[in-house]
Formats: sequence, structure tokens, C-alpha cells
Amino acid sequence: MRYNKILYITGFLILGLTAKSQETDTLKTKHSPKLATVLSAIIPGSGQIYNKKYWKTPIIYIGGATTIYLATDYHKNYIRFKTAYDAITDDDPNTIDEFNGQLPLDDIKYWRNKYRRYMEINIIATAGIYILNIVDATVDANFYDYDISDDLSLKITPDVKYNYCSKTNFNSYGIKLKLKF
Repeated sequence: MRYNKILYITGFLILGLTAKSQETDTLKTKHSPKLATVLSAIIPGSGQIYNKKYWKTPIIYIGGATTIYLATDYHKNYIRFKTAYDAITDDDPNTIDEFNGQLPLDDIKYWRNKYRRYMEINIIATAGIYILNIVDATVDANFYDYDISDDLSLKITPDVKYNYCSKTNFNSYGIKLKLKF
């Protein structure tokens, strides 16, 4: 029930921001980078949908879901080995670890630290995907109305300058760049 309310509020917010951006100029609607940024910050991938780059949204969700899944899996294993390590090192002979003495303390400590490291790396990767999602939506929105016409060209040609005034007849060689726009 609580999640439905959050979805309704988010939907109304998106509709309100979209309607506000479209009523600013009736003759020519300008693509809003601010709106794309806000949409991607609220719901990852929605800024890409606003920019009409639909193919990027599944990539964002697959990357985010993968890193979240791996972080939770590594967290479970970290808790297993942490509990076993705590049971061995608590100086109480009545506590028995999950591995029942089959793994030495150094191995348990090694796997505890390894799973913790992998868990933290995946949490950072999840945050990175979220931030890249926002940055990508902002950059795409800024370049949405950018016009690249056929008149844009770059011509690279060799260039030779003959020096007739000098007694040594020293010629200079180089590259000539012609940019037409």
C-alpha cells in the first residue's frame, strides 16, 4: 500500500514537471536538461526515456540489478563467515561455529574479508551506475536539440611552402587543415 502511494506521487510529479516544461513556449518546445536530470534522479532510466533514448533504460536496470544482487549475495556470505569468526574468537567453549571446526581460523578470516570487500565494491558500483544514469540523461538532454548539418566537414591535405628568396632553397612541409561549417 505504501509503495502504491510512492508510485502515485512520483507519477504526478513527473506529469507536473513535464506539463510545466511544455507550457513555457508554445511555439517551440525546448528540451529541458533540468527535467531530464530530475527524472533520472527520481526514477533511474526515466531521463533516458524523456530524451527518447529508450535502449539505454534496460542497460541501466540490468547493471543496477546485477550489482544489487551481487552485493546482497556477498553480504549473506560475509555474515556467515563473520558469525563463524565471532563464534571461534569469543573465548566461550560452548559456542560452535557453522563450519564445526572444519575450516581453520585464518581461512574463515580470509573469506570474511574477501566477501566484505566484494560487497563494498558492488555497493560502490551501484552508486556509480546511479550517478552515470543522471549524468547521461543530462548530457543527452543538452545535446538533444544540437544540429549537425551536412555542411560540417574537415579536410586534411599535405602542404608545401616553397622558399624562393633564400639561397639554400629551403622548403617547409606541413599539414593543412580546412574546417568548413
